[in-house]
Amino acid sequence: MLTAVFGDVHGNLEALDAVLRDAKAQGAEAFACLGDVVGYGAEPDACCERVRALGCPVVRGNHDHAASHRIPLAWFNPVAAAAIRWTREHLSPENRAWLRALPFESAIPGAQLVHGSLDAPPKWHYVISREAAAAHLAKQSARLCFVGHTHVPLVVIRMADRLLGAGLDAFRIPEEDNVKVAVNPGAVGQPRDENPDAAYLLYDPAKAMVVPRRVAYDVEAAARKILAAGLPPFLAARIRVGH
Repeated sequence: MLTAVFGDVHGNLEALDAVLRDAKAQGAEAFACLGDVVGYGAEPDACCERVRALGCPVVRGNHDHAASHRIPLAWFNPVAAAAIRWTREHLSPENRAWLRALPFESAIPGAQLVHGSLDAPPKWHYVISREAAAAHLAKQSARLCFVGHTHVPLVVIRMADRLLGAGLDAFRIPEEDNVKVAVNPGAVGQPRDENPDAAYLLYDPAKAMVVPRRVAYDVEAAARKILAAGLPPFLAARIRVGH
């Protein structure tokens, strides 16, 4: 079953709707969300409703956790902390409870799901360095795992004692027994790879294929909503440039 895997929506409804339309046009029959449905963007409640309506596996991101729990925000930079405080005030009780109940890990046929790293999922480590990738893969039990959190598309492959990392292009999951693969589809709502188009991927477990997708959306509409909401202007500027 062709599955659309996406994450880091961050309250950007324009980007999320564009991704869902594209995925359905590509023939996706199932969905999986890698977390951070909220944070940064101006429509956290609507994004929660869209994702909940999919009835798909969703894992808890650090912004989901912080927005639905009254925890200290010292771990976040000032802009992110301001966005979380705003988001807390703009979530319905139902969506706040839904975010609070999300699991740290989940799975779909043939693959694990986590927001940050399987090396202590509640700590949301970034899988960006060789050391972090090795720590994640050491905890990965399935051949394939989808991760989010960095907002940058990436694939990491461990073959025996070799660890390889690269930008994400379409590829077939290797069949060798000693191979493990971690794939980050990039971000729907706040890409950080200098491409403002929303990012997600299509996963075909029957063919063991992963195909990244980029989708243009109305960035200016999303940016205007951020500014109108009184969120930090940097967040509007960031989605315009994809960085």
